[in-house]
Amino acid sequence: MSQEATMICIDNSEWMRSSDFLPTRLEAQQEAVNIICQVKLQINPESTVGLMTTAGRIQILSSLTTDVDKLLTTLNELKIEGESDVIASLQIAQLALRNRQHTRQQQRIILFVGSPIKSEINTLVALAKQLKKNNVAVDIINFGEDEINTEKLEKFVSTVTKGDSSRLVSVSSVHNLTDYLVSSPILSSEMGTTGFTETGVNPNLDPELAAALELSLAESRQSNNAASDTKATTQVMNAGLEEEDALLSEAIALSLQTAKQENQDVKMSIDDKEQNKINENKEDNESPITFEEDENENEDEDEYEDIDAGVNEDEEDLKMALEMSLLGTKQENENENENNQNSDKSNSGK
Repeated sequence: MSQEATMICIDNSEWMRSSDFLPTRLEAQQEAVNIICQVKLQINPESTVGLMTTAGRIQILSSLTTDVDKLLTTLNELKIEGESDVIASLQIAQLALRNRQHTRQQQRIILFVGSPIKSEINTLVALAKQLKKNNVAVDIINFGEDEINTEKLEKFVSTVTKGDSSRLVSVSSVHNLTDYLVSSPILSSEMGTTGFTETGVNPNLDPELAAALELSLAESRQSNNAASDTKATTQVMNAGLEEEDALLSEAIALSLQTAKQENQDVKMSIDDKEQNKINENKEDNESPITFEEDENENEDEDEYEDIDAGVNEDEEDLKMALEMSLLGTKQENENENENNQNSDKSNSGK
C-alpha cells in the first residue's frame, strides 16, 4: 500500500452528547477513530496520522505522527464544545498536510460529520475544487444528522474526487458506527488486502493482541445491545406511564369540576334559604315597627304640647305679677303726693 498522510477531523460539537449512537455520539466516534488510526499506521509503517477537532476553538490535537499511543492518548482527552465548522476545519487540515514528512505521501482528510452543516453548497463546492487541485482526497463519515447533510456532502464528494479517491459513508443510528465503518469502502478494501480484522490488528503479526481486541469488541457489542434493549424497554414503559398520567389527570380534572359544581349548588341553596329567612323577618317586623314609630311620634308631640302649655302659664303669671307691682307702686306714689300737698297747706296756714 502507498504511503499516506492522513488528518482525521473529529466532530466535538454539542451534538455529540446525543445517545442515539451508544453510548454517545462522541464515544462512538472515538472508537471508530481508534480503529482508523491503527489500520492506517499498520498498513504502511511510513504512513502518518494526525488528529484535530472541528468545533469550538478548532485545535490540532496531534500533528502527523507514526506513534499510535500518542494519538490514542490525545483522543481520550477530547472535550465537547460549541458548533462544528466544516469549511474552516478542512482548510486547517489542508495546511497541516503541507507539513507532512515526505512529499511522496498521498494527502487524505477523513472528516467526521455528526452535526448539521450550516455552510452553503456553493461554498463547499468551491473548497472541494481547491482541495482537488492540491491533490487532497477526502473521506467523509456522515452520521447522526445524515438525512440533513447528505445532499450537501454528496455534491462536495462528487466535486473533490479523482476516480474513487474520495468516498462518502452515511450511517444511520440503527447501526454501530465502528462496525459500519469497517465494512465500508473507507476501510474494507485496506483491511481485506492486508489481513486486518475489524479490530484494526493483523492477527498474523500479533495474534494475542488481535484475540484480546476481538474479545473486547464482542463485549462492547453485547453491552451496546443490552443498552439498546434497555432503552427500548424504558421508552415503552415511559409511554405507558404517560398514558396513565393522562388518564389520571383527566379523572382529577373531572372530579374537581364535579366538586366545584356541587359546591356552587350548595352555596346557591344556602343563599336561597338565607334570603327567604330575611324576607320572612322583614314581613313580621314591618307592622309593629310602624306602630311603635307612630306611637312614639304622638308621645313626642304630647310632650311638646305640655311644655308649650307650661311656658304659656308661666308667662301669664309673670305678667299678672308685674301688673300688680306696677299698680302698687302707682298707689304709693299717689298717696305720697297727697301727703305732700296736705303738708304744704298746713305750713301756709301757720
